[in-house]
Amino acid sequence: MYPWISFLLSLLFWGAPLLGCAHLVESSKTVWGSSTRALEQARTEALKRSYRADFGECFDSVLAIVKESGYTIFIQDRVQRHIVVIGIPGNVDTTEVGIFFDPQMDGKVKIDISSLSSTAKAKVAEAIFPELDKKFKSYD
Repeated sequence: MYPWISFLLSLLFWGAPLLGCAHLVESSKTVWGSSTRALEQARTEALKRSYRADFGECFDSVLAIVKESGYTIFIQDRVQRHIVVIGIPGNVDTTEVGIFFDPQMDGKVKIDISSLSSTAKAKVAEAIFPELDKKFKSYD
């Protein structure tokens, strides 16, 4: 084997852990199609509402609402505290809408609904927020 090949392999083997591999994971998610980076960035324009609720109860309620609405759950991640749905009528089937949960110190959960599509974002918010308003006290 050529010496430079073994050098490159050892550099890759030892260098990736030292540099961290988060960028590799995010890159692979982008290729695979499950990256939430664009939805995270779109949170500045998100539709937002806060509820006096426990995170788990709120997350479970949103999952039930999403299923009842007929949307497809693309990603559901309790650890990262987000749900990504697709299949919103009137939009391309793969249009993603992110539902982000931010538990607050005062017993509230802030929910951000974001998407690169304003119509998809609005449709998902119109399905979720009124149902949560019936179940939990809301704070705008």
